Amino acid sequence: MFKVNYLDLRSNTFRVAVGKLANCQQYKDVKLGFRIGKLAKSIDAELQKSQKEWLELATPLVAKNEKGDFIVDAVKGFTFIDGIEAAQAQKALEDFTKKETIIECQKLTLKDVEPAGLSPVELMSLEPLLISLESL
Repeated sequence: MFKVNYLDLRSNTFRVAVGKLANCQQYKDVKLGFRIGKLAKSIDAELQKSQKEWLELATPLVAKNEKGDFIVDAVKGFTFIDGIEAAQAQKALEDFTKKETIIECQKLTLKDVEPAGLSPVELMSLEPLLISLESL
């Protein structure tokens, strides 16, 4: 089991790294491949749950363009709907990213993930689900 916050769970780097783990065909141990498949499935389910919660939170706060996408300025961030207190809305969105969830699985070792050929940045994004280096 491991704990991860929604900011890390929803990060592109984390999702790419989990995808590389799930799609790697170099695992010599079928049990490890199965464990990683279950892990990827659990992470995907939690990601979908967080996406639903994000939409429920953001929809009444953040303005949308004509395509229905949230309006995000590169400098200012989200554009809030008129009448919404920007500071309170921003805090609510930030608090959401700090929310933690627990994913039930057996943690992985560096040796387990080695065949996936992850970059150092991708490895670091997976830190919550890796056995601590101090315990190796």
